[in-house]
Amino acid sequence: MNASSENLGFPDGNIIAIEDKDELIDAVMLELLGQGLHCVANHGTFHLVLSSNNALDAVYARMMYDPDLRAMPWQDTHVWLLDHERDEL
Repeated sequence: MNASSENLGFPDGNIIAIEDKDELIDAVMLELLGQGLHCVANHGTFHLVLSSNNALDAVYARMMYDPDLRAMPWQDTHVWLLDHERDEL
């Protein structure tokens, strides 16, 4: 292992590990809301790409019923679905 102090391209800041699934989804929703508000304020629109991965179903369900996400600028958000099941190589 190299004890060098070079960054190696990693972002500066802290890493937060969240083990509880609900707390993790809450953190993701808070970040998503912040990004959406920031993009609309600075660019006029927010482009959101959602994956068709079933592992994200709990996240997408939370997007539908979480009262905090009522502040999301949905009218200025373009939602795109990335459908992995139809990808062919």
